[in-house]
Amino acid sequence: MNYVFLAVVILLCAFQNIAKKHYITKSKYHNNFTFSLITTFTAMMFFVLKSKYKFEFNAEFIPYSIAFAVSYGMSMAGGVLAIKYGSFSLTSLIVNYSLLIPTFYGIFVYNDPIKFTGYTGFLLLCASLFMINEKDNVKKKVTLKWILSLLVAFVGGGCCSLFQKMQQVAFSGKYKSEFMIVALVLCSVGLLVAAIIKREKNMSDLKHSLPMGILSGIANGIVNYLVMVLTAVVPTAILFPSISAGSIAITFVAGIFVYKEKFTKIQYIGYALGVVSLILLNI
Repeated sequence: MNYVFLAVVILLCAFQNIAKKHYITKSKYHNNFTFSLITTFTAMMFFVLKSKYKFEFNAEFIPYSIAFAVSYGMSMAGGVLAIKYGSFSLTSLIVNYSLLIPTFYGIFVYNDPIKFTGYTGFLLLCASLFMINEKDNVKKKVTLKWILSLLVAFVGGGCCSLFQKMQQVAFSGKYKSEFMIVALVLCSVGLLVAAIIKREKNMSDLKHSLPMGILSGIANGIVNYLVMVLTAVVPTAILFPSISAGSIAITFVAGIFVYKEKFTKIQYIGYALGVVSLILLNI
């Protein structure tokens, strides 16, 4: 059953990328904060409905919710600014490496077991990410604003999964829904404020952002729940690299057959290495 859950997580992670790609392709305004707000609020409602309105709050998990909300906000805001100030491809590459944070934390703090094949798979995944993001025409200069924004996105992205793991370990797997509801409410408020400050054209963009945002939010809610379930039974050093490698493979297929994207030879090799790394991580 664990591998079934892992497969669902991988599929839905890839779906979220596809939903965002579809929104960006169809939308005229690209209101990222509004789209993220809809996604986050929908994910919050998933946990509300899943709990069947029966909540068991404990003030002791609130700091973990706040930490998750802050890291999620850092990931969102830092990512938007990093793309604004620097190269999209290079930003995507480095942010993908944020999985190093929960992976190494699991190895060195929780003593997660990992075999030689696991280490090999992890190294191949790193090589895969580098090759997939190979570009010949990166022209934007490296600036201090880009570096700082990228650092915020990197730390935020990695810490989101890390704080989920820490909360579940600290409370023996309890308060999954309550932890996420508090965190996502805080995230939603922050994104709403950001959308207002940016004066995004909300109403005219809703026909694109609303359906894709809701679908992405449902997928996000399921992913977050299953990740918390899997962190109790799958070593962190295997779980997060597997999710990353699997999502890469599915997104690659969608890029070719759905969006008719073309890749370089190096990128094809990178995607192949990603599939091989996924196999090695789970041997």
